[in-house]
This record gives sequence, C-alpha cells and structure tokens, in this order.
Amino acid sequence: MKFNMFYSSIVTMFLNATRPVAAPYKPAIADFYLKRIVEDDTWNNVHNGEVSYYLFRENDRDALSLCRFRVETGQIGLFYIWDDKIRGKGLGKQILSKAIGEIIEHGTADTVWAVTTDDHPFWSNVWYKSFKPRDPVHRSVTGSGYSMSLDHYKSKFKNTNKNE
Repeated sequence: MKFNMFYSSIVTMFLNATRPVAAPYKPAIADFYLKRIVEDDTWNNVHNGEVSYYLFRENDRDALSLCRFRVETGQIGLFYIWDDKIRGKGLGKQILSKAIGEIIEHGTADTVWAVTTDDHPFWSNVWYKSFKPRDPVHRSVTGSGYSMSLDHYKSKFKNTNKNE
C-alpha cells in the first residue's frame, strides 16, 4: 500500500510538472479602446498643445488609464493606471512610449519630464532608471521631478517598447 501511494504521488508530481502553464497576461494598448483628446495648452499658450490618452475596455464607460502631456514642452502632466490588474505589466511603458512619440513628432521639446515626488515607483524605475531626478525638473517650473533627454530615448528605446 505504501508503495502505491508513493508511486501515485510521483505520477501526480510528474503530471503537474509537465502540464503547460499559461503565460502571464501582458496587456497591450491594442487590447483596449484608446480615446485621444487634443486641447489647447493654455499654460504655454499653444494651440492644440495638450493631448490626453484615455484607455477603456470595450463597452466600458470608466477609463482604466489616463496620460495627459504637452507636446511643446515634453511635460507629462497626469499619468495613471487605475486598474490594479493591469498595473505593473508594461502597459504604462507602452502608453508613455506612444506619448513620447507624439512629443518627438512635434519637434520642439528636447526632454520629457514630470513634476512628481522623490522615489516615485514608476518614474524612478522605468526603462532601467532612464528618468533622472532633477530639481527643478524643467526650466519652466520650480518643482522637482524626473526627466529624460529625448536623444537618450531615441538611441536606447524607440521601437523597442511595443510589449514591455
């Protein structure tokens, strides 16, 4: 009897070990509906200078994420993912990469930056700590935050963040 129980547990362990395991869910922007809103940047007096991305699930009225940025200065004003189930899985990097692409396309900013707290969990770690703490973070503000040169982004990360 003991041998059979031992044999049975070995077979169960083998079957469990060889059973395929689903890969962890890695959300992509394409999995969601992206609503892009363009408004005037009244702070810097730039017509159509402020862009907001809202991500929604299909048939859902509540946004999962918001990224608001200014194309003229490179400022990321608001950036948040509300849904904990998709946080920390690379979606923020994809959204940020899309925003940076628009900032680069506009052609006036040389850095991308955000006014935020010290040791912010996203800005202090994203893309291998590429955003550096600065005080002030930009010549147009007095607050501290994180910034990254667009030349650094173009040389290291452009076209590499599609599913990070």
